[in-house]
Amino acid sequence: MDKQAIRESILKTVSEELDAWLEEEPGIQDPFQYEHRLVQRTLRIGRSILEHSQGRLSVDRNKKKES
Repeated sequence: MDKQAIRESILKTVSEELDAWLEEEPGIQDPFQYEHRLVQRTLRIGRSILEHSQGRLSVDRNKKKES
């Protein structure tokens, strides 16, 4: 993928996650649940950015990336 397609893919994913969060957030009453769900969503966004920019994550973290 070219740079522009990668950027659009990442922005689309982040936008979807943000929209979902803005719908879910007002209904969360428990502070622990609020923080837990926010951290989970943030991790999903980070993982998505990494996958879109570098390709799929390897199952084996010790395996070298094939060129």
